[in-house]
Amino acid sequence: MKKKTKVSLICILIVLAITAFLVYKFWDNNIRYKDCSTIRGVIVKVYDKSMTVMGTESWNDLYDISFTEEGDIGFKKGQEVIAYYNGCMQECYPGRPTGVKKIKIIKEKSKIEIPENILKFCYSSESNVKVEILELHDSGIALNIEDTNEYPYEISHEYTVSREVEEPVNYIRQFNGTIENYTGTTLTWKELDKIADISCEETEVKSQNIDNSKSKQIIKFDWTKMYGKLQPRKI
Repeated sequence: MKKKTKVSLICILIVLAITAFLVYKFWDNNIRYKDCSTIRGVIVKVYDKSMTVMGTESWNDLYDISFTEEGDIGFKKGQEVIAYYNGCMQECYPGRPTGVKKIKIIKEKSKIEIPENILKFCYSSESNVKVEILELHDSGIALNIEDTNEYPYEISHEYTVSREVEEPVNYIRQFNGTIENYTGTTLTWKELDKIADISCEETEVKSQNIDNSKSKQIIKFDWTKMYGKLQPRKI
């Protein structure tokens, strides 16, 4: 009888423990944070005190979420998480929820793939791109570009050619206690007149990769179709 009593007692304790755990989980998930707003997303990048998360409903939604007092509880790229916060969001990109109460890891590996443009946004920096002028003459320019980013940086091929010119100015100024009209000139940069309405891409000469590497390339532009040959400045 004593043996059966011990077994029954152990079973009761196990049942009570499971019940207490389920009650706690229900309270934690449904009552404790019932007044909080939530963000559900996939971790893109983890920093020392925050992380960037991509929303699961709209992949263009990015959030910079600060850690709570729990700190980094093992956050990793690709995990699916849910963050509880006070409902306020700083208007910037990525958005920044304020008053983060809790961050939970829902899945160790989300089924949602992070798009390449999001990875480039988070892992590419202009500071990791080195640009060197190889050639500069009256009809074009050649650039040597070295990109050491994990994901290649998006480089725009838009450009303008401007010249420093003197322009007249006329304004009222105060000088030695008196107010007087001032007429003179000032130096400013002004784009050259175009001779054809074409895009910058149409002036690009075929690019050349160095050592078949995507991180090193030479880009050349011949702007004679857009601006003509540059004329020397008259002094």
